Amino acid sequence: MMALKPSRPASPPFDKPGADIILRSSDDVDFRVHKLVLSLSSPFFKDMFSLPQPSSNAIDNTTTGEIPVIPVTEDAQTLDFMLRTIYPVRSPKIEKLSDLRFVFEASRKYQIETFDGVVEESLMGAVEQDPVGVYALACRFGLDEIACKAARHTLDRSIVEFSNCLQYASSEDYWRLMKYRHECAVAAREVVKTQSWFTECIPTLRRGASTNSLCDCYVMDKTLASSPSWIAPKFLWHFLHILAFVLMEMPSSSTVTGDKSFEFLWTSAKCNCESYVYGINDLSAGMPKFRQLLAAEIDRVIAQVCHPPFDSLPFPSGYQL
Repeated sequence: MMALKPSRPASPPFDKPGADIILRSSDDVDFRVHKLVLSLSSPFFKDMFSLPQPSSNAIDNTTTGEIPVIPVTEDAQTLDFMLRTIYPVRSPKIEKLSDLRFVFEASRKYQIETFDGVVEESLMGAVEQDPVGVYALACRFGLDEIACKAARHTLDRSIVEFSNCLQYASSEDYWRLMKYRHECAVAAREVVKTQSWFTECIPTLRRGASTNSLCDCYVMDKTLASSPSWIAPKFLWHFLHILAFVLMEMPSSSTVTGDKSFEFLWTSAKCNCESYVYGINDLSAGMPKFRQLLAAEIDRVIAQVCHPPFDSLPFPSGYQL
């Protein structure tokens, strides 16, 4: 009989007597489990246990009880997580996003379908904190819907932040993410160059080609339309001009609604017109509504951009990494 390496018992509930099989992890931790539970959850184990079993002299056995030992390639952390998804115990939680790779690959190896939902839930729980890492893992696992959601969340950052999980993505996956960001940036920038989505935001944005009835603070911006029909204080046009550049770095509606650094444009503005009697607070009162309209339009155009990994078109003209 082959001599076994020294091992240690797994944590509860996988250390209980009454088990009829032991799974030994790659780091020599013994998990005492039941063939029936494994067979019901895993076609892999079901097929294994249905095969003729070798004699007790030809297989590894524990030193007491003669319970068969099956060495596996997964470490104890991965095996513990996987087993807790199929046993009637509290659902496990992944502390590190990178650990999901090993657990998911083990579940695919052993064909444990119930684990897919656990992986997806864990990935979505980390998408705001590490969207790049979630994108990389989702692409590796073939979880297209989660990859799309993660790619969308990367737009909330001015740069694609590094993630340790990027090592699990292919260069093509990363290329698609960069291409997606670029196309979203172009789409978002075009929004601020048009007036088709404008709606009156009194008193800040008004429809009309004449400023005769208003103070000199209201002007047209001829750079945004060939036939301008909207008038607003200069700070609104200035805001849109600056935003066109910022959106190329962070093409997200959160740039419009969440970034307070733009507010100085209108909070510090002054009206020096003698005929103007309302005060600057009235001039900027329509900005919250205007920003919400702008954010909604950015969300709309970005939603029309093809997400990776579905888009296989070449780089847009002039695109550079």
